[in-house]
Amino acid sequence: MTQASPEFLIILGKVLGVMGVMLAGAVARKTRLLEPAADASLMKLVINLLIPALFFDRVLGSPSMLVPANLYLPPVVGFLVCILGFALAWAVASLIGHRIGLVTPVARRTFVLCVGLFNYGYISLPLAERMYGPDTQAVLIIFNFGVEAAIWSAGILIISGELDRNSWKRLFNVPFIAISLAVLINFTLGPARVPGFIRDTFHYLGVCGIPLGLLLSGAVIYDHWRELSPTRQLPMFAAAFGLRVIALPLIFLTLAAAMPMFLPASIELQRVLLLQASMPAAMFPIVIARQYQGDMPVAIKIILGTSILSLVTTPAWILLGSWLLGV
Repeated sequence: MTQASPEFLIILGKVLGVMGVMLAGAVARKTRLLEPAADASLMKLVINLLIPALFFDRVLGSPSMLVPANLYLPPVVGFLVCILGFALAWAVASLIGHRIGLVTPVARRTFVLCVGLFNYGYISLPLAERMYGPDTQAVLIIFNFGVEAAIWSAGILIISGELDRNSWKRLFNVPFIAISLAVLINFTLGPARVPGFIRDTFHYLGVCGIPLGLLLSGAVIYDHWRELSPTRQLPMFAAAFGLRVIALPLIFLTLAAAMPMFLPASIELQRVLLLQASMPAAMFPIVIARQYQGDMPVAIKIILGTSILSLVTTPAWILLGSWLLGV
């Protein structure tokens, strides 16, 4: 019996550290330490205070944020890879949707949204810091602005069938303001001019954001895990798994390898694409599907199923991608 490589075990340990916080959230929900009634308030706290503080703390003074290409290229790439994911999922849903259980337009639209969108936040952000350091995490933060742009434009168009003109306003939120302010300070006053107590305040607030977000994600998974039947809609999940966990990672890694030949892509951006290639489906489409009357059983099976399997697939892709890209 062959033993797992030391590199795989190291990466698995880092992934398990992140997943362990989500497991703690599930236990907290089961034991009623984290009541469902608290979710909305805590999520507002995370989105409007803790995560913006994290973004400000990571972007301010990061050497990677003083490279102009790291300010405009990552969000463009983030937007395009999301559109690519949506397009591939749409092609599959259109061609064979009726054969894999996606018998209604709503089911097909939900499939496309969930498969096309990777977990760009609560799992990838802590992994970026643990594996590559704060500079790569800062580039990931900028990259994610492009992901958000894809969600609130193409994502809403896909799930609802029409473009909500008000969706674009959600891009210009508190996290965006925090990022913009940090970038502005970097290129004008300089981070050294920011008083130490202010930087400490943002740092202490920021380090709370990801753990609390992971706890809430674990609680949501616990709320819905009973709906994850491994036998029902198996062809649909197999198609989702094949796209999200096999085909799209291969495409992402190919892009990561090719970009430096044609674009001023930094090693941090390559690492970001590697991390995103290894991610399961994002949790956020559950919220969007619920708001826009999507097919919730389809969303839950894709998101929870790929998230559980990511305990193996994420470290495997990171290990393979690191070897292929040399990062």
